[in-house]
Amino acid sequence: MHHAGFVHRDLKPNNFAIGLKSNGENKTRQVYLFDFGLARKFVQPKKESMVSKKTEKESKLKPAQSKLKATPSKANTLPSTASKPKHKIGGPRKNDQLQMSNILHRQLVAPTKSNESGKVRATSQEKPIEKSFEFRKPRPHTDFRGTHQYASPNAHLLKELGRHDDIWSLMYMIAEFFVDLPWTHNEEIPIEDLKNQASLLRIFMDEKNPGRLTTKMHCQLNEIDAMLKKMNYYDSPNYDLVYQFLKDSMDKAKVDWSTPLIVGVNFRCQPFLRLVQRKSIVEAIQFPDTKRQISTDKEDN
Repeated sequence: MHHAGFVHRDLKPNNFAIGLKSNGENKTRQVYLFDFGLARKFVQPKKESMVSKKTEKESKLKPAQSKLKATPSKANTLPSTASKPKHKIGGPRKNDQLQMSNILHRQLVAPTKSNESGKVRATSQEKPIEKSFEFRKPRPHTDFRGTHQYASPNAHLLKELGRHDDIWSLMYMIAEFFVDLPWTHNEEIPIEDLKNQASLLRIFMDEKNPGRLTTKMHCQLNEIDAMLKKMNYYDSPNYDLVYQFLKDSMDKAKVDWSTPLIVGVNFRCQPFLRLVQRKSIVEAIQFPDTKRQISTDKEDN
């Protein structure tokens, strides 16, 4: 989803579902993400008008420059008064700009006729078309987006949400499968203060089962926590670091890719299971602390 240029902004258990085994097709190893009502595109194609005007201006300047060389004018003898470009604070990094420029839009090529039989081929192939992309500028102030239980600290600060904010929500969601989040039953301290104070390692720690996390996983959680806290809207998360933490968790639990996902899941995964069992979606979203802000702003899409 991030590679396609969108952030979800409302990751939580109720927005995931596990596939079923039906009609001879086994989809129990597939996890589905849905409910994109709060999703927002964070990249946009560069305006072609700006590029075309620049090239047109350069083409007009070329013949003019040759004439100026033959008959130099007073303007050419004047010293250059061009000022140095100003440094943009908080702008996109060069690596992210290169990454966004590599996003490809694909279109289907029309079927071509075969040279031998003259028949039209039944299949068509995708042809990548390269386009230049740029970040949408983050708004200085936005309304709250997401679900309070799983929203990132930036959502409570009413900041524009980026890719790293989805990772925050994902980590909160995974931790809640095993332990209560520190702010679940708290009504005295504001939830945003608790999120700022508690590290991911503290959130994942289980006093009843202290050996559930290995020393390596402790280090990984600290690295993920440090990464998320220093990132801004333009930064791309280290997905490999998050993936490795999840893979090590599987190895620790002696779970492989063929293990059914719904076996051994405790009661904290009931939002998952209620959707999998095809019960009412209305019933599935009536869990406590899952109220979310619905977006009605056109600029928010």
